[in-house]
Amino acid sequence: MLIRIFLLALLLVWAAGCQGETAPEPTPVAVQGAPIDSKPTPSGDRRIKVAPTDPEARAALAVDVPAPSDKSGFISLSFTRLADFPYETDENGKLLPGQELPEHISALDGQDVAVSGYVVPIEFQEEKVSGLILVRNQLLCCYGEEPRLNEWVFVEADPPVEMITDLPVTLFGKFEASPDEEDGMVISLYRMRAVSQEVMDS
Repeated sequence: MLIRIFLLALLLVWAAGCQGETAPEPTPVAVQGAPIDSKPTPSGDRRIKVAPTDPEARAALAVDVPAPSDKSGFISLSFTRLADFPYETDENGKLLPGQELPEHISALDGQDVAVSGYVVPIEFQEEKVSGLILVRNQLLCCYGEEPRLNEWVFVEADPPVEMITDLPVTLFGKFEASPDEEDGMVISLYRMRAVSQEVMDS
């Protein structure tokens, strides 16, 4: 399934960032002819940045995006709530013994919610984002820190949303809270079909 391939690829990128790996330098090539004007790709520069080692700087980047303001018809969620319980897998992606969803999390399955975080775009329709990962803080979106299963949401946006990666956003839509497993490996815990997006007030 294409979605699962995207998720696995993204998690591999996160893992590589955590281990400090970087892409190899390209081999220099002699320039021939006049330069061609280029336009930025829709995803912009998504290279993983080097996470700071200073404790205060890291702490600032690890602050959770707050819960969105209340909006009629939607349950307001924060990642502080979504990730406030252990839910871990082994190195093969299989759940460790005793890992279960709390009742207050399971109750969110099928609900209309508003959840805020930072966007990691993975699928595009022209200049807009149709598939993305929403994460709880800047360390996870831009610095290659590997998230736990309950620290991110896979989002399908219909209609596609504007690409906003440097500011926290709120997404509104139907929420799924259940382990999606394939061959015993948990692919995702949270999924969402978003119908709209708003930039959070600074």
